[in-house]
Amino acid sequence: LAIAEEPLFGYGTFASAYAEAQERYFSTFDLSTLTMHGAACPDYAFCEYLHYAVVGGVPLVVVVVAMLVTVMVVGYRRGVAGLSGVMTAMGVFALASYPLHIPMFVAVLLLAVVGVLVIFIERARPLMFLFVGLALAGMMQASRMEPVVMANREWGRVRHLYHSKRYALARQEYEKILPQMIKNGVFLFEYGHILHNLAVPNLSNNILMRCCRHTGDPMVLNIIGKNYRQLESNDSAMYYYRKSACRLPSRMYPYYLMFDLQEAVGDIAGMRRTATIIESPFRVESSATREMRSEVQKRIDLIGKTSVIYE
Repeated sequence: LAIAEEPLFGYGTFASAYAEAQERYFSTFDLSTLTMHGAACPDYAFCEYLHYAVVGGVPLVVVVVAMLVTVMVVGYRRGVAGLSGVMTAMGVFALASYPLHIPMFVAVLLLAVVGVLVIFIERARPLMFLFVGLALAGMMQASRMEPVVMANREWGRVRHLYHSKRYALARQEYEKILPQMIKNGVFLFEYGHILHNLAVPNLSNNILMRCCRHTGDPMVLNIIGKNYRQLESNDSAMYYYRKSACRLPSRMYPYYLMFDLQEAVGDIAGMRRTATIIESPFRVESSATREMRSEVQKRIDLIGKTSVIYE
């Protein structure tokens, strides 16, 4: 569905595009329990061809496949079946995994391409320019990545502050490396969650909205909704809770947040409808889901007792 909506140029990113397409699907189609329970919000497609069709469009995939097939055929014809076999294996592997997101596999693929080109060109000068160009490109990429690598190391050093709920100190440390980590979805979620817990809802939502570009995790939407509750914007809060529930219907938490908001605004009918959903089986049952279900039941029972008293 995502590819069909943007087939030529793609979305530039996979996780958010996939999550939004899944959200639209679950909000408009009749669904079986099996379909909902099987859903997830992955950061990768587990098929490189589908992944890059979403990210860059179908023409990009056609060009890449044509280049790979050309290199394979040239390699076999020039007697370098081993290197062409590497290309073939990588092409098959990419049907059910994401090797081009792992640096080691990318390096192997590039070396195989260079090896085939060495046989194909058969001239010293073009090869010299090729190797120099690859070396310069590698050095430029490494220099660009160094600040991000250092920021990731620093994040690993201070991350315990977030997990130990020392939010004021965590905010100071996270702000130092924010410019380098601005495209890291997990970092942005943690920083936005820190700001939420420090009761800075507007700034938290600014960070989490950016986070939505780099991850499809519905928990981001839950925190955005909770920020709107802090801002006393209940309609916006309910909007994001519903987005979260449609994005991944197998999670109970957004329904619990909806129930809590409906109770706060006095929507008794809405509470009963949401409670019915919460009582149904979910994909993952845990102590947390049992606690939420028990709490909802207590509140529903209390409403029933209150109604009897008034009658």
